Amino acid sequence: MNAYTQAAWSSGAGWGMMLTYANYMKKNEDITVNGLLITGSDIVGALISALVVLPAVFAFSATEGAALEALKQGNVGLTFVYLTKLFGTIQGGRIVAALFFIALSLSALTSLLPQMEVIVKNAIDFGISRKKAVIFITVGCFIFGVPSAVNINFFNNQDWVWGIGLLICGLFYALSVYRFGIKKFRTELINPTSDVKLGRWYDICITVYPFFLAVIIVWWFIQSIQWSKNWFTPFAIDNPGTVIAQCVVTIIVCILFNKAVNKRIP
Repeated sequence: MNAYTQAAWSSGAGWGMMLTYANYMKKNEDITVNGLLITGSDIVGALISALVVLPAVFAFSATEGAALEALKQGNVGLTFVYLTKLFGTIQGGRIVAALFFIALSLSALTSLLPQMEVIVKNAIDFGISRKKAVIFITVGCFIFGVPSAVNINFFNNQDWVWGIGLLICGLFYALSVYRFGIKKFRTELINPTSDVKLGRWYDICITVYPFFLAVIIVWWFIQSIQWSKNWFTPFAIDNPGTVIAQCVVTIIVCILFNKAVNKRIP
C-alpha cells in the first residue's frame, strides 16, 4: 500500500497535476511519450534512492529487527536520521549533505508549485483573477499546512489518508475514461498526436484498475482489522477509520460545493 500510494503521489497521477499541466501544452504534444518519460524517470529515481537508503538503514542499525522497525517509521526517519548518519561517514560528507538537502528543498518546491496550480487553475476557470487566486490559495495552504509542520502525528496522518485519497482520485479518472469510452479515448484523443501508439493493452489497464484497487483496499482493510481492535476510530494515525471518515467528509463537501457552483453557471 505504501508503494502504491507513493507511485500515485510522486508521478503526479493522482492529484490532477498532469491534467493541469495539459492545459498549458500544445495540441500536438506527444502525450504517450511524455507519460512514459515521467513514470519511467520516477521509477528509476525511486530505485536508485532505494539502493542508497536501504543499505544505509541496515548498516547503521544494531539488529535486523531494528532496521525493519526503522523502515516502518516512514520517510522522515530515513531522510533526517539515517542519511544524515551516512553523510557523516563518507569523505566530503558535509558537501554531499548540503547538496542533497538543497536538492531536496528544490524538489519539495517544484512539487508544491504544481499542486497549488491545480487549485489556482480551477479558481481562474470560475472567473477569479490569477493574482487573487494565488494570494488566497497561498495563504490557505500555509494555514492548513501549519498543523503538519508542528505535529509529526498529524503529518503522518495526513500523509497516509491522502495517499490513499490519491488512489481514489485515480479511480475517478479511470471511471471517467470508461464512461467516455476507453477505445474512443485512446484512438481519438491520445494516438493521433503520439509517435508511440497505444494498443489494446491500455484498454485492459484502464478496465482492470478498479478491480486491482478494490483488491488492494480490501487486503489493507482486513490486515488493519487484524492489527488493531480500534480500527474504526477516526482519531488514529493510520487506521481505516480515519481514512474513511476524512474521505467521506471531503466527498460530501465537494458534492455540496459542486451543486452550489453549478447553480451559478448558466
